[in-house]
Amino acid sequence: MRRSAVHIRVAGTCKSLAMLRVLLVTGSYPPDRCGVGDYTSMLASALSATGEIEVGILTSLASTAPTGHEHAVPRPLKSIRHWRLRDLRQFRSVIKSWRPDIVHLQYPTQGYASGWLPALIPLLGRWMGSPSVQTWHEAFGGSQGIRLALMLASNPVSIVVRSNFMQLVHPILRPMLVRRELNLIPNASAIPRTTRTASEIAEVRDRLLGSQRRLIVFFGFLLAKKGAELLYEIADPATDKLVFVGPSDKEDTYLGELQRLADQPRWSGKVLFTGFVESAEAAVILAASDAVVLPFRDGGGDWNTSIHGAVVNGAFVVTTSAEKSGYDSRTNVYHAPIDDVVVMKKALREGGSHGRERDSNTDAEDDWHRIARAHIAVYTKALADASGLRHRRLA
Repeated sequence: MRRSAVHIRVAGTCKSLAMLRVLLVTGSYPPDRCGVGDYTSMLASALSATGEIEVGILTSLASTAPTGHEHAVPRPLKSIRHWRLRDLRQFRSVIKSWRPDIVHLQYPTQGYASGWLPALIPLLGRWMGSPSVQTWHEAFGGSQGIRLALMLASNPVSIVVRSNFMQLVHPILRPMLVRRELNLIPNASAIPRTTRTASEIAEVRDRLLGSQRRLIVFFGFLLAKKGAELLYEIADPATDKLVFVGPSDKEDTYLGELQRLADQPRWSGKVLFTGFVESAEAAVILAASDAVVLPFRDGGGDWNTSIHGAVVNGAFVVTTSAEKSGYDSRTNVYHAPIDDVVVMKKALREGGSHGRERDSNTDAEDDWHRIARAHIAVYTKALADASGLRHRRLA
């Protein structure tokens, strides 16, 4: 496939619209512990705050709005528990009763499990008069060809959160995406900037540190691809306290591996696993850290909400990248080669010497406002494309 055949554009802004009804479809939603669920709740809040979009949520289970938002997140209209083909009737009832202008599918999520309904939702929604928009949070693997074909059958307007999305799609599936326009809307923090005072942040830092001198934090889901075990090599047990902030997959043995490493004599009593914490608590821990270390096995980027959350809260971040290298003073992030422990140790050791140039007024709220405006532009395009298709059919 020729590189020029794939079009990825950065979604922009558009003129104000009359109130549109957008149905966000997601298998996971707070309080479910899923990164895409968190993303969807932040998007729903930001869209609602514009005053131009009426948001409906179709998800797995009833939910309460997460804390830390200035604007309330809409509650789910209806729940679909299993996302199997037999649940099509429930989806149809939502479309018929709520009548959205746009059906916006978030894919994949943990809540969908192996159900096939998400792959058919865009096609059914379009058949019932609601154009499809899809956000692809991960690239498609070689075994997902049938699902991708079904999702493309609705001729959707597609959004990606990763600038390297096409490089990650399995080569056998890339021809299916030739000449399809992918709208790039980069991610943002799923947690707010902390509202704690400097003295309150210092108290949290002292409580977590104990007798150690540096507070080193990992923030995010504890999965093997996140490379969290490398913190035991990157940090120094003579000076450092390790804090792992985030949940793990209950069916994964990775947390047990991390805990076994914590029980080594040299790290004994110097490691804390917080498990899942509310966004406000996560924000203050990030603000209290000396460094947030995120040694992702596949490299970090503007799609990683963990990086965004740390940056918003003023933390010095050491992460990995396949595209960037060295220190970025604007974000206070050091990019090291993937799996290069030596470089990450050096970056952590020299982290205190870096000055911060990022605008202190920048906040997650600003980023999500930008994301909401970009989505409104995409919705406008989806409606225009659908209208043009109807006119061609009538002609």
